[in-house]
Amino acid sequence: MQTLAEEDGVQPDPDETILFLERGIIPTQYYTEEGKVTQQSDPALFKRIMSRVEDLKKSQSVETAESKDAKRETTQAEANTRRRYIC
Repeated sequence: MQTLAEEDGVQPDPDETILFLERGIIPTQYYTEEGKVTQQSDPALFKRIMSRVEDLKKSQSVETAESKDAKRETTQAEANTRRRYIC
């Protein structure tokens, strides 16, 4: 998101930005000083925005997968520890 703002002067919708910061929901509406960016209003910029959104989605999936793996490893370690105390 920061790169879009710095390179292209693009900002996500303010309400959607709050949802992104609070819940991780990626914004779908973006604006420049000229107004809302759509595929019709600026196809090249819209394509760059969508590319950045896809990159963000991919990074969120990797983070989610890593988090799930870490939880799984912790759960397995706890189970092994319990088995040792039971036996």
